[in-house]
Amino acid sequence: MLHSADYQRDETLLIEGGMALTASLEILKDMAGGSGPKNAWLALGHSGWAPGQLEKEMRMGSWMIHPATPRIVFHPNPEQGWKDALREKGGIYRVFAETDQNPTLN
Repeated sequence: MLHSADYQRDETLLIEGGMALTASLEILKDMAGGSGPKNAWLALGHSGWAPGQLEKEMRMGSWMIHPATPRIVFHPNPEQGWKDALREKGGIYRVFAETDQNPTLN
């Protein structure tokens, strides 16, 4: 669970910028009981890369990298959060933030 740093357990990993990671059933129980973190994202699944693949993709510019902040990560409207991140990134990214249409590739 990626969550705000207002909630911590022994197994919680604090992340720079006021966020934390906790991987336990206890956080779910605490959230159900009303004593969990103020903000949280539950992620289930798996993604993987071959050795060196991610580094190669980053060198090729296939990934947009932007500092994660609680304001962006836990934005109540995720679509608006992405637009805010693009605006903060500046440059050509602002163009994508200002449009309501998704660009299509031909």
